[in-house]
Amino acid sequence: MISATTMMKRLRLPLTVVLLMMLSARSARAAHVIDEPFLGVRHIHQTETSPRRLNINVVEIDLTTPGLRFRVTPGGPHPRPNGTNGIPMETVRKTPRQFANEIGAQIAVNGSFYSSQTIGGVIWANNLGLTASNGDKYSAWELPSSANFDDALNITRLNEAAIVRMAAAIPTGYETNPPVTVHNALTGSHRIVMNGANVAPPPGGDNLTLIHPRTAVGVTADNKLLLMTVDGRRSGFSEGVNLQELANLMLSHGAHNAINLDGGGSTQMVMNYYGDSAGALLVNSPSEAERLVGASLAVYVPRSGDFNADGFVDAADYVIWRKTGGSQSDYDNWRANFHAASGGAMSASPVPEPLNALTVTLVSVLLMSLHSRTILVRQPRAHNL
Repeated sequence: MISATTMMKRLRLPLTVVLLMMLSARSARAAHVIDEPFLGVRHIHQTETSPRRLNINVVEIDLTTPGLRFRVTPGGPHPRPNGTNGIPMETVRKTPRQFANEIGAQIAVNGSFYSSQTIGGVIWANNLGLTASNGDKYSAWELPSSANFDDALNITRLNEAAIVRMAAAIPTGYETNPPVTVHNALTGSHRIVMNGANVAPPPGGDNLTLIHPRTAVGVTADNKLLLMTVDGRRSGFSEGVNLQELANLMLSHGAHNAINLDGGGSTQMVMNYYGDSAGALLVNSPSEAERLVGASLAVYVPRSGDFNADGFVDAADYVIWRKTGGSQSDYDNWRANFHAASGGAMSASPVPEPLNALTVTLVSVLLMSLHSRTILVRQPRAHNL
C-alpha cells in the first residue's frame, strides 16, 4: 500500500484536481482526488464517511482512445489438469500486480470468482462463468440452475464493451444475449446496474449481498469503461459496501450497466506509471496480503503526451520525447494531442520537427563562428580602453 502523498509524488501531474465537497447532512464529508495518469484515462480516488468509512478507487477509460488494448488472464499451459470431481482447471493463479508486470500493462483489476486447487505444485483456478482471453474461450457459462453468475463483461477486439447475459440456450456453453463475439470476458456474480437503474439484490441471507470489499465493472452510456474497487474489512479506514450500495456508487460515476466481480480479499487494483521504472503498484488497500486470483482484467494504454508534466501538451513535450527516445506510438499520441492544453485552450505554436545530426553540427559551427567573430570585433575596443 502507498500513501496518498506518495501517490501524488509518483504521479507528478499538474492536471491533478482536488475537489473537496462538504456535505451538511450528518456532517458527512466526501473527498475526490482526480488525475489523468494515461491517455484517455481518469483515476478518481474517493473517500466517504457515509453510510460508513469508505476508500474507493475508480478508473474511467475512454474506449475510443487510440492505442488502447485489453487482456484477460490467459488460460494455463496444456495439458490442463482436472481437479476434484473432474472440475477442469483453467488458469494459473496470479495477483493482478503479477499479471500486469508480466505482460507490461498499465492497469489491472481482479476479475471473476473462482475455485482453486494445487496440482503438481501449480496453483490452478476454475473460473466461474464465461471467461475468455483474446478470443480464447476457456470457461463456459455456469449451468442455468443458478440465478447468479449469468452476466458478464465482454470487450471485443475493437474495444466495444458491453455487459451481456447468458443466452436462453447455450449449446456450446458460450452463447450470449445480445449475441457478441466473445473476446475478453469476465463473469460477475450479479448484475447490479441495468439500463441506468439499480437492480442489485438487497442484503439478505446470501453472503454475497452483505458488506464486503468490492470490485465492479461497468459501461457508461457515452462509451466509457468503469473499473471500481471499494476497500473493506478495515475498521476506521474502509469497511466495505453491500451490493445495492455498490450499484449506487457505480451509478454516481455514470454506469449504465454494471456487474459485481469477485471481492473480499481478492479486491485489488494496480497501476504501472510511465517513467518511474518501479513496476505496477497497488492503488487500493486490500483487506489482506495480495491474493492470487483466477483471472484479472489488464489494460494497455498509452502515456498522456504531457511528457514534461507541466499540464499542457505542447512543443516542449516533443523535446522530452526526443531526449528520452520515445516510441513511435508515443509520438503519434503526442501529435494527436498537440494544441490541446488543459482546460481546452488551444496553442498556435507550430509543431516542431527533429533536428538531424548534420543540422545540429551546422548550427553548432555557425554559433561558434559567430562567437569567434564577436570576440575579434571586441578585442580592439578592449585594447583601446
